Amino acid sequence: MFTVLSACFVVPGILELRRYDIACQPVLQKRVCEAARDNQPERLNKLIHAGADPDSTMEDANGNMLGALTYASIEGNEQCVEVLLKCGASPSGAGDGTSGGTTALDYVVLHNRIAIMARLLNAGANAHYVTWASTDKLVLTHNYAMAELLLKAGLDRLTYDSFMDMSSKSKDTRMLSLLKKYPPAD
Repeated sequence: MFTVLSACFVVPGILELRRYDIACQPVLQKRVCEAARDNQPERLNKLIHAGADPDSTMEDANGNMLGALTYASIEGNEQCVEVLLKCGASPSGAGDGTSGGTTALDYVVLHNRIAIMARLLNAGANAHYVTWASTDKLVLTHNYAMAELLLKAGLDRLTYDSFMDMSSKSKDTRMLSLLKKYPPAD
């Protein structure tokens, strides 16, 4: 039994639509992001298979547009990250770059989510989108494992140079040796 609501068909607990029904997209985007944020992988999977975009975005409390993958990454919801990636979400994260340049990779650094970082990078996330604030945090917290993952993935020259500068100023010889081991591709 279906109830018609603004051209969207509502099934208890799940919103379904025809792929061409644009009117439902904002509602679905919000539901996808909420499911990713709230660690509801089954609901997330059902929404996407009902036609929702795995790269859905939603405004956060600060007015930034964040993608579902970013919400899942911030909260450490590994199963939701996996569902989104398997369903075709961009590993660099939809909506990223619109929140002051902060990406899903930045958020995993800020929240120390190494398993999610590895998964995003293995899925093809672009390490060039990582901000200097993230590389500075890796130096300040001596997080060598995360630093090595990022460096192996390849940083752009400016981010690499900033990373090198911060490591030099802090006299972190271990981080400096990692940086020398994985120079930027240029």
